[in-house]
Amino acid sequence: MAKVLADILDIDSLAFKHMVEQWEARTGRAGHDLKLYSDMRIRATAAVSELGLDPTDTISSELYFALQERARQDNQWLADIIGITPNHTPEEMTNKVVKWSLKQLKHKKAWAMRPALLRSLLTKQPPKHVMKVLGLRSVDSMLKRNSPSEILLLANQLESADWNKRFYAKYKKIAPLDFDLEPINLSVVSSARVEKLHKAGFPTRQICFTHHETATVILHSPKYRFPLDVLALTLLTLDAVSEIRSRSAFYRLLSTHKKFGEFLAQVAQEGVLATSLKLSDIGWNSIHRHLVGNEDFLASVEQPHVMADDFQADWPLAVLVSLDPRFEYWKELDYSVFVSGNNQPVSLNVLDVVINAANRHDHGVGARTYGKKRLWEELWARYLSSDSVAQDIVKTYQSIGEDLARA
Repeated sequence: MAKVLADILDIDSLAFKHMVEQWEARTGRAGHDLKLYSDMRIRATAAVSELGLDPTDTISSELYFALQERARQDNQWLADIIGITPNHTPEEMTNKVVKWSLKQLKHKKAWAMRPALLRSLLTKQPPKHVMKVLGLRSVDSMLKRNSPSEILLLANQLESADWNKRFYAKYKKIAPLDFDLEPINLSVVSSARVEKLHKAGFPTRQICFTHHETATVILHSPKYRFPLDVLALTLLTLDAVSEIRSRSAFYRLLSTHKKFGEFLAQVAQEGVLATSLKLSDIGWNSIHRHLVGNEDFLASVEQPHVMADDFQADWPLAVLVSLDPRFEYWKELDYSVFVSGNNQPVSLNVLDVVINAANRHDHGVGARTYGKKRLWEELWARYLSSDSVAQDIVKTYQSIGEDLARA
C-alpha cells in the first residue's frame, strides 16, 4: 500500500516504503498507512456516487469534470450569498470576497511582529528596486502610503538574492518582545498597481500572498473574471488566514527559546516545515492540526504564555459548512485522491478542483498540490495519534518552554 500512496504523492516509492516501515515499527505496527488509504478510498467512492457516477466504471477524466461542475454550483451559491454578480469587476469582486471573509472569522488576531519593527527594518535597508517600480522617491513616502508587509513581499521577488539574505539575517536579532497579538490584516492591491507590477516582472498570475510574520494576507485583483473565481478567492483567503494562525502558534511555542530569532530567520527563509523538522520528527502543520480541538494533547504542551485560543483555527471548509451543509461534501474529501486502474489520479480536494477549473487544466495535468499536502499532513497526524509519538513531541515542546526557566 505504501507504493500506491507514494505514487499519489509523486515521491520515490522505495524511500517512502522505508520511512513508513520505520514509523510502523515505532508505533507498534498500527497500520496507519493502510487505514489512511482505506479511509481515502471509502470517502472517494462515496463522493463519486454522490455525483451520480458509478465508482466501478468511472474514468478519471469523467470524474475530473464532474467535480468541477459540482464546484460551479457551489461557486454560484457562494456568489449569491456574498452579493457578487457577473457585472462586478475583478477588483470589486476581490474586495467583496475579502470583506465578507473577514466577517466570517472567529479568530481575527495572531501573534505577530509589531508593525513598527518591520517599518524600522525597511527604513534601515530600503528596497530600492521596489521603490523605483512603484514610483516612490523616499522611504518615508513608501512607508506612509503603503503596507510594510506588501513592500516586503514585493522585495522578496523584485530585489536581489543578496538583498533578501541581508534583510532576513536581521531577523536573528528579533526578540519575543518584538511580537504581540496583532489583528490579521486582509488587503487588496488595486488593478492599476497589479498591472504596474506585471510590467516589472512580478508573478501576477498568483493572486494570494501571505506574510506570516506580520499576519497579513494580500490579494492581487485578477485582470479578468475567471471560472469559479468567487469560490477560489474565498478558499485561498481563508486558507491563508488559517496558515497565519498555525504559524502564530508555532512562534508562540518558540517564544521562550533562547534562539527564537534564529528560528524566526530560518522559518522566513526556509519555511515552517524545514525548521520544525529540526525540532521534531513531524512537521509543524501536522502537529498543529492534531492540536486543534485536542484538549488532552494541548494540555500537555500548554504553557503560561500559550493559551488555548492559540490552537484554534478557522479552517476554510469549516467556515463554509457553518453557512450551509452543502459544503460537507468537500470537507470529507480534504485529503482524498481517486485512483482507478492506470488512469491519472484525481485530487478531490476542493482547492485543487477550483484551481484546475480556473486555469482550464486538462485532466492529465490537473493540479493535486493541496490534496497531496493534506494527505501528507493526515498521514503524520495518524502517527501522532500513537501515544509513544505524541509523548516524544510533547517532550520536545516542553523542553522549549524549559529554556525560559533556565535563562
